[in-house]
Parts: sequence; C-alpha cells; structure tokens
Amino acid sequence: MKLKAGDAQTILNAIFAARELKLPVKTAYWLARSAKQIGPEAEAFEMTRLGLLERYGKKDKKKQLITGENGEVEFKDRDAFNVAFKELSDQEFEIKMDALTLDKFEDPEGTMLVETGVMVGLLPLIEEPE
Repeated sequence: MKLKAGDAQTILNAIFAARELKLPVKTAYWLARSAKQIGPEAEAFEMTRLGLLERYGKKDKKKQLITGENGEVEFKDRDAFNVAFKELSDQEFEIKMDALTLDKFEDPEGTMLVETGVMVGLLPLIEEPE
C-alpha cells in the first residue's frame, strides 16, 4: 500500500488513539504492524521538515529560529518553503499491508467502534467501499 509522507504522523496519531478502543484482535494487530512500518517514515518526515525550517526560517543573532506571537516560524522565503514542504509531503512510501475494510472497525452487531476524528486519520489505510 502506498502512502504519502505528509500523512504519516496523522496516521500514527490515529493508530495510537485507536489503541484505546476495543477493536477486534486482528484489526488491533494489523494497526500495530502498520505503526511499526509508518513510524520510521514519520520520523524521517519530521527530521526533513525541521531541516526545511532551518533552511528557510529567519534566525536571530544566536542562530535561533524567530517565531511570532502564535509560535509560527517567520520565513525569509515563505514561497520557497511551501514548494519544498509540498514536495516533501507528496513523497510516497510503501508499507507491506493490504488496506482494511470499514467492517474491521465494527463490533459483531455492526456498530462502528472508531470515533470520527480517529477514522479521519486512518482513512489512508482504509479501502474505499464500492
């Protein structure tokens, strides 16, 4: 299954949130195996993102990134950062797992066990119903 690097951390956060749910054993195991493959990609994405901030962010005399009142980094070239960040986010990586179907997140009575916010993060791992 191919995923985008920009989705890796969101997917991981959703997997960690799903650990608190009473999912079927096979689904929980599948998510845990997926997390092991996605984790290194999320880490590489974050390291590269931080490098882009260092490259395109404004720095003070102590070579520290300058942030505004809201904590966002100020840029010397915001457009160049945006182009580089989009290129990074669009990088694809592959995990050796098949997509899950929505029914894997239901209890035996057919009730969905995953909250909407968690499901949104898991969507790249879910097979679209036909």
